[in-house]
Parts: sequence; C-alpha cells; structure tokens
Amino acid sequence: DSPEDEWIDKPQNLAIFTEGGWRFVSPHNRMNFYCLSTGTILCFDGSQWLLPQVISEAIGGLTVDEEARAVLAELIQLLHGHGLASLA
Repeated sequence: DSPEDEWIDKPQNLAIFTEGGWRFVSPHNRMNFYCLSTGTILCFDGSQWLLPQVISEAIGGLTVDEEARAVLAELIQLLHGHGLASLA
C-alpha cells in the first residue's frame, strides 16, 4: 500500500529480481497471482489485489434447496470471475 525505495513509483506491480536488477510488471484486470508464503491466490480487479471471496455454506432449515442453489450460483460466479467457467 505504501511502496518505498525502488518500488516507490510501482504500487500494485509485481516485482521480479533478475541479473539486471528489479523488473516490474503492471498487473491487468483479472490477473491471478499465487502467493507462496501464504498459499493463497490473489486476483487483480483493475485497481487492487484481492483475496478470493469465501463461499458460504448452506445451513440447514426449511429452505435447504434454495440455500443450496444460492451457494451453487455464487460458486459459478466466482469460477467465472477467475476465468474457470463460462456463464450460459
């Protein structure tokens, strides 16, 4: 959020160190990045890096079918957002 030193003009960029020094890559909308240190995937939304949304579980009750359908719809939207599924 507050880059310093060699990164001062490169907020939100990916930094790669090579023999020639640091190389910066500007992210594009819907670019995904796997963070080795945390084991999470981050997605760039065009202005910031975001953690994937957590899909809520269907909880019991009288409307289990409606809840299950809502969770499945949310899952499909998330898969589509990550480029892993197409919407009909």
